[in-house]
Amino acid sequence: MLLSVVLPCFNESDGIAAAVATALEAARTAADAGDVTAWEIVVVDDGSIDDTAAILASLASQDPAVRVVTHPVNRGLGATIRSGLAATDGDVVLYTDADLPCDLVEDLAKALRLMRVYDADVVAAYRHDRTSEGPRRAIYSVVYNVFVRTAFGLRVRDVNFAFKLMRRRVVDAAALTSEGSFIDVEMLVQAHRAGFKTIQFGVDYFPRTRGISTLSSAGTVATILREMVTVGRRMRPPRQDGPVRPEGDVGTARPEDGVGTASTEGDVGTARPEGRMTVGRLRRQGVARRAPGEARAAADIPERRPLVVNADDYGLTAGVSRGILEAHARGIVTSTSVLVLGGGFAQAAGWLAEVGSLDVGIHLAAVGEDPPLLSAREVPSLVDRRGRLRTSWRSFLPAASRGAIDVEDLEREFAAQIEAARDRGLVLSHVDTHQHLHLWPLVSQVVVRLAQVEGIRAMRVPRSAAPLKRVGINRLADRLATQASAAGLASPDWAAGLDEAGRMHGRRFVDALQVVSAAGHGSAELGCHPGRAADARATYTWGYEWERELEWLTSREARDAVERAGFHLTGYRSLPSPVPVA
Repeated sequence: MLLSVVLPCFNESDGIAAAVATALEAARTAADAGDVTAWEIVVVDDGSIDDTAAILASLASQDPAVRVVTHPVNRGLGATIRSGLAATDGDVVLYTDADLPCDLVEDLAKALRLMRVYDADVVAAYRHDRTSEGPRRAIYSVVYNVFVRTAFGLRVRDVNFAFKLMRRRVVDAAALTSEGSFIDVEMLVQAHRAGFKTIQFGVDYFPRTRGISTLSSAGTVATILREMVTVGRRMRPPRQDGPVRPEGDVGTARPEDGVGTASTEGDVGTARPEGRMTVGRLRRQGVARRAPGEARAAADIPERRPLVVNADDYGLTAGVSRGILEAHARGIVTSTSVLVLGGGFAQAAGWLAEVGSLDVGIHLAAVGEDPPLLSAREVPSLVDRRGRLRTSWRSFLPAASRGAIDVEDLEREFAAQIEAARDRGLVLSHVDTHQHLHLWPLVSQVVVRLAQVEGIRAMRVPRSAAPLKRVGINRLADRLATQASAAGLASPDWAAGLDEAGRMHGRRFVDALQVVSAAGHGSAELGCHPGRAADARATYTWGYEWERELEWLTSREARDAVERAGFHLTGYRSLPSPVPVA
């Protein structure tokens, strides 16, 4: 496996030789551990006016693994990283700063191990402690990361920290345009929207001791603010003011989003004429060049249809919640629905803050084994004499049919559950209900109205392929989908998982996926229930096979089945919103 390390630099004559030497040491250490077999160090000189260029020329002449890309004039961090990525040919690519902000030897080894163990596509580091930078930089960082989380739903602790290890497919799929420091946000949001898995780990941070940092300068801050508007607008979900077309869906490499031809020095490859960011395919150190037909084409990615894999009942118990996080970190789960009434919610809610790539929705409950949030006096029509919810839809629906369910009680309880989730810092991507109660018109009107009021942009619409169920359920689902679309709420074109509840593994998983694929739906969802459920079985006697689902969803077979069916993994935030009906 070929490792590429990209080091952007500007006026780094005091430290660039040490940075390159450390990068080489880190690569050799990774090779000794068996994680890589070859390496290249790509240094991008962004128009330095000190002795950086001369030092780099000397280093490149001494070691063929060191390659230099030169910008004749200073173009900014974003352009520098884009040129560096375009010059790489590695199976895995690390981008980090030339001022060595962390222990590169130790942290690269750790990142490679995490990427392998968790089958991650992106490994991003965050700083354990950055107080040594001073209060102004610390305040900038907090405000910036909160903005990114709010605007793009990207739950990454330290989005601009310069340590990101990416697989080749992530680099190939990127269509980056940023000229400045907003490049980190653009890179991670695109990876998230494309369904690539990102994991994070903490590192000890070493503040700059040589050279000059311009990150908090007025010019750099102004560039970031400008690109928040220009580049950020293209990354936000499509606006609801006209016919909607998925805007790039991350993997789409459109000519108008290109980066132009990079100014390079030596045989490093350039961006293609149409402007999409690609990479040179010249292998170094005896690694053969790929034939043209063997290169992975980013343009192929949009042909795959989006698939959301949603795990229900996060918060049911601590064990079920841990299993869902594991199914995301090591497997194909891209989304989860949080059950705030669950006994494990208080403990498990905080764990979601550490996971930046998992979409989180609300699993509203008006039935089940757990008590409501509100008191019996506040929601009398939802509870029995003991103040408990009805245990199943089988008792809820007859009560609703005879008018025994007060819509206002339902709305109060659901609104309280949404508020409880948001009080724990959760940014909600979608809404659904426990036991799919929102298929029922009385419930659907409440859920749709609350989604609009609360700014939740997507809704799950369950469906059935079972002969005895599908006529009635799918008629209700069609009505719900029409309601959701009229309200401007996104939803997949089809869904599976209701028929396979608690047993979405093996043959059932493959068959469900094939049915959805063969029908030609443009987007789809698979619902599932992974978990470590030793703490759930005594209370929740549903017969679910939580561990078997977890084992399957983290298997290579499941990922291969998704690819064979022509889907790419994504979350609810990446689905295009329909135009609401006035």
